[in-house]
Amino acid sequence: MNYQQLIARLLKQIRGAKTQLDMSQDLGYNYNQYGKWESSQRKIRWREFSKLCKVSNIQLEKLLLIA
Repeated sequence: MNYQQLIARLLKQIRGAKTQLDMSQDLGYNYNQYGKWESSQRKIRWREFSKLCKVSNIQLEKLLLIA
């Protein structure tokens, strides 16, 4: 598994049952930004990932300590 596949899998896990568009809108985008991250059309930046964790109620500190 390469880095992009790992990111796509992680993003799908975080999204759960929500649609990509729902997640994009939750993050403040009016287009399917989340889908672009999942398909590797665009790389997710650290500040975007941090915001995603906050919106998804994921404690980033705990996520990093587990890894």
